[in-house]
Amino acid sequence: MTVQAHSTEVVLSPTKVTATEFELVLARQHGNAVLTIIAEGYAEGITGAHVVAVDLNAKVPVFKVVAHTTAAIGYFPYTAKNSFEGVNPDLQEIAIQTSVGVTKYKVTHLLSNSETQTVPASVKALNENQVVGYAYNQSNLDLAFSNAVNQLYNKFSGHISAKVVDSGFIAVGSPVGIAYTYVVVEQQQ
Repeated sequence: MTVQAHSTEVVLSPTKVTATEFELVLARQHGNAVLTIIAEGYAEGITGAHVVAVDLNAKVPVFKVVAHTTAAIGYFPYTAKNSFEGVNPDLQEIAIQTSVGVTKYKVTHLLSNSETQTVPASVKALNENQVVGYAYNQSNLDLAFSNAVNQLYNKFSGHISAKVVDSGFIAVGSPVGIAYTYVVVEQQQ
């Protein structure tokens, strides 16, 4: 006969919380704000610590850090992390609900001072004959160019004649970084 331990979900009280908001800069997702929360602390006999939203639409969104109990004996460190898309880009603070109450934390706006660096002007101002190719999370000009050429083939069926208008590599942010190589290509008439 096999005996299985019963695991229940418990709410943790983190000792450190970092809340970072940034804007996705990928072509299909530009303007979509993302909030990443990292919570750290110590707890006895837990596994699988993670951050969950309690009320994401509140003026001050509420979250909690939860884990499952285990039979392990000891007081162990944990790090819980989760990202939430589509949050209000003007968030100033969040609230973490614990078993003893609610604590508020300031939100750091990762790219607020470097918006011009994260989305180049040539990407923001594409004309009807231009496309952008990306290589996400890597410095790979060949992959970005190949992506742009494939888009040109789809957009202008038949013969294409392409001219590179702009290219570059963007890397911004810590602890949550954004990095991509981009190539703006224009179909010549």
